Amino acid sequence: MTMAKLAGMYQDLVKLTPEPLEIWFVSVDPKRDTPEQLAQYISYFNQAPMKARTAKHKDLFPFIRQLGLMYAINEGTEDRYTVDHSASLALPNPQGAVVAMFKPEMKPGAVPLINNQQFLADYPLVIAAAAE
Repeated sequence: MTMAKLAGMYQDLVKLTPEPLEIWFVSVDPKRDTPEQLAQYISYFNQAPMKARTAKHKDLFPFIRQLGLMYAINEGTEDRYTVDHSASLALPNPQGAVVAMFKPEMKPGAVPLINNQQFLADYPLVIAAAAE
C-alpha cells in the first residue's frame, strides 16, 4: 500500500524536489525476494520510477537500523515464516543522512498508511530545512 501511495504521489513529489527524486524499496526478506521477484514487484508501480534492492541480513540489518527503521523475521518453517516491518518512510539526503521520517497514521482496526495530503504538505518543509 505504501508503494502504491508513493507511486500515485510521484509527479507531485517531483515538482517539490530540487534534486532528482529516487524512490527505493528495500526488501527485508532476501530469502524470498530475489532480484527477479523485486523487479516484477516494482513493475506494478509503473507510474513512478522505482528501484528495489535487498541484501544479506548481516548487511541489511545495520543499514535498516541506520535509517531508523526495524524489522523482525518471525520463526516458522523454512518456507513459512512472517516478516514484520513498519510502513514508515525514511528520507535520506544525497549524502545518505536521514533528514526526515514519515510515519503512518495508526488507527485501531485499520492498516497503517501514510496520509497523502499530510505527506505532500510536510515534504517541501523537510526539503527546505534539509537544504539549509
